[in-house]
Amino acid sequence: MKKRYPHKYMQNFVTEELNIKCDNNFLRCYLFGKRKTGKGTILFCPGTSSVHKEHLDLIGILASEFNLILVIFRGQGKNTGKYSTHNALVDMGVIINTIEKYDFVDPNRIGIYGMCNGGVIAVFHASYDTRIKTLCLWETNPEYDWKDHNFIKKRFNKYKNKGIAVDPFSYWIAYNPIDVIHRVSCKTLVCGGDTEERVRVKEMKKMYSKLPNGKFKIIENAPHYVGKKHPKFLEYSDMILNWFRREF
Repeated sequence: MKKRYPHKYMQNFVTEELNIKCDNNFLRCYLFGKRKTGKGTILFCPGTSSVHKEHLDLIGILASEFNLILVIFRGQGKNTGKYSTHNALVDMGVIINTIEKYDFVDPNRIGIYGMCNGGVIAVFHASYDTRIKTLCLWETNPEYDWKDHNFIKKRFNKYKNKGIAVDPFSYWIAYNPIDVIHRVSCKTLVCGGDTEERVRVKEMKKMYSKLPNGKFKIIENAPHYVGKKHPKFLEYSDMILNWFRREF
């Protein structure tokens, strides 16, 4: 199967494309760096809009020490099928069931980095899958009251004005992590910046308050996407790298 990257910059970093069969779709996930037997494995779950260039800066750092698999759900990037939170949860289960059989993956050391809606998927999956060793949730909303959320209203009004019929609940705002976060038993870092309208500090604090085994960290002046050109990148990347070092 020909390699098809969801982002053109990935071709300089990806070591291996993992094609995972799920329902009638092939999920193209990507291993960065060499296979590292005896090391932890991080499943990197970006948000609804899939991978951004800024993600690759963090991915490169994490992949230097751990097995790093970029998760691309159905309907994201070049994957076929329809993206929704429900489908992504199904995909996540199939992905973990598959990779834990790889000879370089230690099934007792699987962690998830989830950003934005990728964090929503991570929380829901970890709420019932005890194989997850640790979570790192960057800029993840605990609940989506989209009617009162200006950013989301603008997003879907834009689709509506273009004549595109979008139901936000069936698309991605169908699950509220705050409803299940108390069931997540693994150590979890809730973190983010303080500049974004889409994910507010008070909302991240609310989710952290429900965690039985959580830590909380806000990086001042950090945006939603933190690339290596941003002055807060070193603080951001060190925080996440050190988190997985401690928990693995």
